[in-house]
Amino acid sequence: MRHGCQCRLLCRLLLAVFVWALVGCGGGDSGGSSGVVAATGGQTISTSFGGYSAKVYLPPGYQQGNKRYPVIYAMDGDYRFDTLRLVLQSSKYNQVILVALYMGSRSQRFAQFPMPGALGFYQILTEQVIPSVDASYRTDPKSRTLSGHSLSGDFTMLAMYLEVPEKRFFSGFIAADCSCWLNPSGNFVPDWDVPANLESAMFERSRSLPVRLAMSGDSTGNLQRSTAVYQRITQRGYLGLEAQYFAYGIGHNQMDAFAFADALPLIFGEPPR
Repeated sequence: MRHGCQCRLLCRLLLAVFVWALVGCGGGDSGGSSGVVAATGGQTISTSFGGYSAKVYLPPGYQQGNKRYPVIYAMDGDYRFDTLRLVLQSSKYNQVILVALYMGSRSQRFAQFPMPGALGFYQILTEQVIPSVDASYRTDPKSRTLSGHSLSGDFTMLAMYLEVPEKRFFSGFIAADCSCWLNPSGNFVPDWDVPANLESAMFERSRSLPVRLAMSGDSTGNLQRSTAVYQRITQRGYLGLEAQYFAYGIGHNQMDAFAFADALPLIFGEPPR
């Protein structure tokens, strides 16, 4: 089990440039270079899956050959797609399909991400969205990662708890500054028994958890709450679990790009030279 690491200084400087640029200008919709960093290649497609608007980023070279690609499913694509796409384009991990679902209003997010709505949304994601993506693109079913930030970070953790050992949909989970836990009324309940019971049920189903989990928190946001959840999971001694925690102090929204970039080596391993 691995705990914590730091990006190279150059990587962090590049991330800082486009994170602050996106915060300042609101991002863009094109699939090409943003002009902020040298992020070239790939293709962005606007589409829909399971009744949700979505954007799909296809990496450079996708249109040639018959190679299958890992997929990252990003929740809250409304405000995260451009940032995550730029991270991929600017990294050594640019051979990944990014599928970002647009979640809509605040009320819709609270209806879908915390329990009990998370159960229904997980079913939509696994029974409708993933099969549609697999049918539309050359995906690698053995390499799916679920990524969420803040409230969708809650859902990322709940989805991991809901996975059935005999039929896991995801091999990786990235939960950035998880607001562990917000209930459907929007109130923090750090010791909420519903997610705690779900994790306990996961533990009772199987002591094996062959996934890669990257959690993170920001000192201006949910660092304390998300750290407590991470410690609960890692202290269980799950077999096969590879986990890392990243701590930041740069802002709840700004940290998402850094957390995503820091998670990629854990999720995919070191890329071949």
